[in-house]
Amino acid sequence: MSSAISYSWSISDSPPEEILKNNKKYFEAEMNRLIDHVKELIKKHLRSFKNIKELVKILEAYRDEFLSSYTLEILNSPNHTKWVDEKMSDFNDLALRIKSFLKFLDIELESGISLNSLKSLISKVPKECAALRREIEEKIDELNKLLKKIEEARKSKDIQQLEELYQNIPEDLKEEKQKLSNEILRLKLEKQRTKQKKDEKLKEEDYDNKVEELKQKAKVFYEKLNKISPQDAIRLKPLVEELKNVKDKSRASAIVSEIKYTYTKAVQEHVMSEVLKEDVKYAYADIEIPKVKDMVREFLRKEKVSREEYDSLNRKIREILLKEQIEKANKKRMEEEVKLIYKKLREMGYYIVDEGIMERLLAGEIVEINTPFGEDYVLRLKFDEKEKNMTIKFVRYVEDEKILSEYDKAKDISIAKRWCKDYDKLIELLKENGIFFENIRRIEPEQRFYYERKKARKEGIKKKDEKKEGIFRKQI
Repeated sequence: MSSAISYSWSISDSPPEEILKNNKKYFEAEMNRLIDHVKELIKKHLRSFKNIKELVKILEAYRDEFLSSYTLEILNSPNHTKWVDEKMSDFNDLALRIKSFLKFLDIELESGISLNSLKSLISKVPKECAALRREIEEKIDELNKLLKKIEEARKSKDIQQLEELYQNIPEDLKEEKQKLSNEILRLKLEKQRTKQKKDEKLKEEDYDNKVEELKQKAKVFYEKLNKISPQDAIRLKPLVEELKNVKDKSRASAIVSEIKYTYTKAVQEHVMSEVLKEDVKYAYADIEIPKVKDMVREFLRKEKVSREEYDSLNRKIREILLKEQIEKANKKRMEEEVKLIYKKLREMGYYIVDEGIMERLLAGEIVEINTPFGEDYVLRLKFDEKEKNMTIKFVRYVEDEKILSEYDKAKDISIAKRWCKDYDKLIELLKENGIFFENIRRIEPEQRFYYERKKARKEGIKKKDEKKEGIFRKQI
């Protein structure tokens, strides 16, 4: 699936009608975004090709057909995601072909319209654009007719007719206009020669003109090649230097063929590479995940990229986005469960003095909650986000555990059992709210009772107060 329209599937509890509505709204917006991009790309060609808007129309038609056929029946079918993935893949491939054509159009028409450039465009026109193809074919036919008239006038050496034809050639046809200008100049010079020299010179100049035309053709291809693939241009530099002094037509033709072949191959790779880069840059511009931004930045720095690299990048980014979505959902769920545990404890008579306890608990700190059994009895809680579990200890603060009598310890165990009953109630209340604990490790009061020294508690409170005071002073 292309990054032109990127998405990932997730599970939703919403009604099917709402899911379908949201899905269609998202895909329509994404498809419109891509269509608007194509509208921007065709603006520069509106004057040259009246049917260039057909590139937009076929995308809009595909969008409309997709939205109308995307029904509840499709949504509820087991092949729902496969159907949508295939539709989006087809749409993205169509968009890539259109953008490739527009990039090729930019390159070919950079130096003006010519018969060769129009012929090159025909094979690149998307098959769905029949009207645009006919328009280009008509331009080729008109240009061929014009060139035929020029050739007939040239053979008849009708300078006046050639000059009239020159005036009728559109300004966009720079190459053909220059050729005709050279021909008119040549014929005017030829008339000044004597009949005897004229026949000999005509043959010689015709040969020289053909060699010169080959050189001009090579120059055009080489300049285009240098813009899109400097490495290939450097490799062919010796041939270009050789061509400057070549007088043999066969050798000149061979050099031109080599330069043209290299350019044709390079432009195809360049166009696809640039389209893929633009799609990646456009699709992930708003994503702020550092790892994704680094991957996109590295991809865009490459001189050329392949479709395989492009697909691999999209696959990796989708995995990262899905992983982050799952982690956020899990974190939110765990936070809600922790808040519910705290809420139920409060409803059962357990309370706190510090209102910021929830933030500290979710941050992984050890917090204490007062119990209804007296100020020395507390619940000590710690939430481990990594292990996804909650540790709860029933603790009593004493001056010194060693001075406690057996009666005191038995009394503490009896109070702890009251907490155990509250704990069992808590577990049942959580189950009613859809929260189930697995692998519960429970230590009964008879097995171990937790005592802490009051002195340690006072020191902890003092440190906490000093920390709060330091924060307050810093804010002031």
